[in-house]
Amino acid sequence: LFLSNRGTRGEWVTKNRFAGPFPYSGDVPHISSVAVNNKGTVSFAVISQPNTISIFTSDSSLSYFRESKLNQTGRPLVAPRIYRTSDDRFMLFASQGEEESFSLMVSTSLDGISWTPFSVFAPSRDVRNPFVPILSQGPWGDIVIFQGSYSSGIRLSYQLYSTVSNDGGNTWSKTNLLTGDAARSNSESLQVFTNYLNQRPSILQKDNKVYIAWERTYYSSENAQIYFAELL
Repeated sequence: LFLSNRGTRGEWVTKNRFAGPFPYSGDVPHISSVAVNNKGTVSFAVISQPNTISIFTSDSSLSYFRESKLNQTGRPLVAPRIYRTSDDRFMLFASQGEEESFSLMVSTSLDGISWTPFSVFAPSRDVRNPFVPILSQGPWGDIVIFQGSYSSGIRLSYQLYSTVSNDGGNTWSKTNLLTGDAARSNSESLQVFTNYLNQRPSILQKDNKVYIAWERTYYSSENAQIYFAELL
């Protein structure tokens, strides 16, 4: 892992190879993620072993990184994603495979050093194959959006779900289906929402408003479109 940050005089300072190397096979996978809290503390999460995520957390000057390890029994962990919550904690997500599905796991930390054990992210329990969580702040508190599988008859589609916390991530609202019938555009009014695959959401908070962009594909098409919406 490498880190570049801008100094007090505007110059860029690079910290080379402060962690790693980390093994992988095949194409380069998504094995790392980074978040910064309001104190300027930087935390990197990286898969260092199949069942281990290492978190490297900086001191205030970014000159030193302390490693913490989160171990999980069972199937390997994949796709770590770390975020800052509204109460300035770190929240780490990772996916863990099961027999023919996977679960969304979560751990939290006040300082990036001491972490709670992994547990299933409660709002995702009733969603099949929850994946790619993103977390941001909005006027209602913290919001997490993730994709999951939706079964309707013989058709399986990917839909986006949301959940909101107004206490810094301690408790979460009931899961809301974001890309259901109400999300259809005027040109899609004759289609059922399960005719569309919705994946890879991104989120932006600006001027006390929250916006989401994502990939949306008609089930029989190979061409994805980028959709954009404000969350109300």
